[in-house]
Amino acid sequence: MYLDIKELSKRKYKSNLKNKFFMKILLSLILIIIIGTTIWLFYGEMDVVIKANGVINNKENISYIYSIKGGYVKRLLKDDINRVEKEQLLFSLSNPELMERKKYIENKIDLIENKIGDLLKIITILRSKNSNVELKTELFKNELKSIQNKIKHLKNNIKLKEDNYNKLKKFSGLSISENKLVKEKNEIDNLRYELNEYKQNKIIDLEKRICSYEDKLIKKEIELANINNNLKKYIIYAPISGKIEYINNYNIGDYIPGGVKIMRIIPQDYNSYIVELVIKNKDILKLNTGDKVKYKIASYPYKEFGIAEGKILKIDSAATEVNGNNYIYKVKATIGNSLKKGDIKNYVQYKNGMLTKASIMIRERKIIYYILEKLDFLTPGVL
Repeated sequence: MYLDIKELSKRKYKSNLKNKFFMKILLSLILIIIIGTTIWLFYGEMDVVIKANGVINNKENISYIYSIKGGYVKRLLKDDINRVEKEQLLFSLSNPELMERKKYIENKIDLIENKIGDLLKIITILRSKNSNVELKTELFKNELKSIQNKIKHLKNNIKLKEDNYNKLKKFSGLSISENKLVKEKNEIDNLRYELNEYKQNKIIDLEKRICSYEDKLIKKEIELANINNNLKKYIIYAPISGKIEYINNYNIGDYIPGGVKIMRIIPQDYNSYIVELVIKNKDILKLNTGDKVKYKIASYPYKEFGIAEGKILKIDSAATEVNGNNYIYKVKATIGNSLKKGDIKNYVQYKNGMLTKASIMIRERKIIYYILEKLDFLTPGVL
């Protein structure tokens, strides 16, 4: 057996040719990958996200309606009403003892106001000559009559003295001395002074009594205001709009103790949820309302169900203290009722208190900048 030198050379040549071909292909592929990677690095963008934890809650919770105070049912919704609007009357209770007290206080206030009004009228009479005033209280009618009699008596004395003085004045210098006239004049002045002093003292006394009645009036008005505020607790309005479900049924006239759960109102948007996110202090200034949020919900593993999406609704303006020395910000965000896994949508039912991890998209960034930052060639946060 022998080897053909020419055949071996030919085979070697073909082998080298194949190797060169594969090397060219390999180098071309490597070059394409390098060019593609370079283009991707320089023109590709990635989402810059902030990580946060959150809790899923209803937008509006079920509202339970209680009887705040004990009382007798006065008004109720009709049996065929199963839906109410916010601020609509649900039921009202009555408290006979409290209503009696209110009526008593109102009568007392009316009486005190009448007394104050009558005293003011008496003061007006004392300060002017108008006596054509009608009083409302019998007590002050009698007092006014006594005052008027006293004033009339003093005026009559003054009139008698003035008449006597005028008579004596005619005989001045004859049988009546000047001293006698001066003495009579002084007595008239004293009587006038006595009349004015009586009026002034009476006005002062009446004003003091008015002040006393006004103090009583204020106390009664405060008590009446407290009663009215208390009575408001016997009238129950719907805090939200929604469907009514009765927990305990009552009829008109039934007694309901205080603190009894009467009904509940299920809000319209009961199946609508929000997410309450906890944001670190260092990240809060990077967020804006409307920023896109992606959720991975613990109860629905994202590898199986996918990811939910939403947007930031509200950012708290003040920080909340946690554990005495840490401060966080609370942020509210929407959440869709479906989870996306590729092109597949999985509709799910949330429950209050479900936990989720959130990724908040704050902006897009060139991939090259991210790599340079990780390699310490670029200061973090510059680009």
